Amino acid sequence: MTTNTLKSHCHCGNLSVELYTEKTEEDFTPRTCQCDLCKQHGASWISDPEGEAKFIIKDRDLANFYRFGHSTSDFVICKTCGVLMIALCELENKTKAVINKTPMLDHEFKTPEILTNFDGETVEGRLERRTQNWTGNVIIEG
Repeated sequence: MTTNTLKSHCHCGNLSVELYTEKTEEDFTPRTCQCDLCKQHGASWISDPEGEAKFIIKDRDLANFYRFGHSTSDFVICKTCGVLMIALCELENKTKAVINKTPMLDHEFKTPEILTNFDGETVEGRLERRTQNWTGNVIIEG
């Protein structure tokens, strides 16, 4: 039974995310990826393998699904305002995700962020890490 809903949206409101979790903001340790894309967007990621997320797209034509590197996930960026919202990956016949906590303006994450670097990670290792750590069930609307 989820007890907490963490919400965010891009600046123009075209993309929004709701994370349903039993965790509070204090339970999350945001992860700041050191790849160029994440650094350029100031992205810091959270996820809950036991949680669920709803990703809402008002106008799909204004959502950019960007793949790079190993092309194993889609980083979704609003074409209108440029906000990086979420990364999605198909694993075990489910859509899993990490959510950029930076646009979560109404939530305060007090645990210090940790720096992550996955440059040397194999594709198999990356997919296994995501299977274990990313939010377990994502519904996409729109």
